[in-house]
Amino acid sequence: MAQLSSEARVAPEHHAAGALLSRYPVFATADAEEFGAVAVAAYGASRVELSRFDAVPSCGNVARLTDVTVGFSRTGEAEITFPESDYARIQFAVAGQGRLISAGAEAVITAELAAVTSPGRAATIAYGRDFGQLYLRIGRTALERKLAALLGAPVKRPLLFSGAARLNEAPVQGLWQLARFVAAQLDAAPGSLPGPVVGELEQALVMSFLCATEHNFSRLIAREPTDGAPHNVRVAEEFIRAHCHEAVSIEQLVAVSGVSARTLHHAFRRHRGYSPHQFAKRVRLERARELLTTPAAGTSVTAVGLACGFANLGHFARDYRLAFGELPSAELARALGLATKSSG
Repeated sequence: MAQLSSEARVAPEHHAAGALLSRYPVFATADAEEFGAVAVAAYGASRVELSRFDAVPSCGNVARLTDVTVGFSRTGEAEITFPESDYARIQFAVAGQGRLISAGAEAVITAELAAVTSPGRAATIAYGRDFGQLYLRIGRTALERKLAALLGAPVKRPLLFSGAARLNEAPVQGLWQLARFVAAQLDAAPGSLPGPVVGELEQALVMSFLCATEHNFSRLIAREPTDGAPHNVRVAEEFIRAHCHEAVSIEQLVAVSGVSARTLHHAFRRHRGYSPHQFAKRVRLERARELLTTPAAGTSVTAVGLACGFANLGHFARDYRLAFGELPSAELARALGLATKSSG
């Protein structure tokens, strides 16, 4: 999963903010008629009320991954209804405020509160004037797949979320920071991110979403996990090493180890002193070191970091130095120097 540095918890900025995900534009307009048409055609709205829309410059950007959509919008005052959908949604305010109405319940969207919509539920969103938001949409199938891996059993009931999530709670703040991190990586990448990197980011978002928000399976996730055996850990480690070029999913580890994700994580901590994620990161760092110490023509730190599943090159450099005592750039420079001397 994507790795974030520990930072002090902060609320989303409640002042003028630049557009996020600017590399993925959908619309930019101050015209009410054009805004309404885009809301229906591009976002699937079933009702658009713009009686108080007052020509505020509005924009929308959307990055669609495999199971997760990351979006940003900033709008004039509007009320828009979206029909039932096959995904859950969480909305974070970056400017102004909004209001969500779904299944007869209402939640405000502010610097302190995020709003959550359950899969299969219609939603009406009231956008305040100059309301800016960063939001995630996560497919129902992906959520149920990850939830089944966490619980070690199939999900047989609909997944229903509480309508609000408080930013002063550490797990919700962590999800907010992760969403901002992913948006920044999508904006910063010079081209399309490699598949393994996208897979890691999506897994992190789905797992964080399930663990940070309140829903009807939250108590089961919070239960004390059962003990796993060293054998379960060894099998998982072997699988991770054999698939170090891929984004290994928790579902795959559950399948090969024969225990739930929570039990496997507990077994790693008990028998190894680290988590499956930490082990996978170490394996990717070892692979990166192999590529840097035996460079081919045109090898670069950026290419190696991305190939080994590191979305953020600053974090890659930091983790590499912690693991091996020097920066990857120094490792590569030394290897290239040795190669030049040997060829000369």
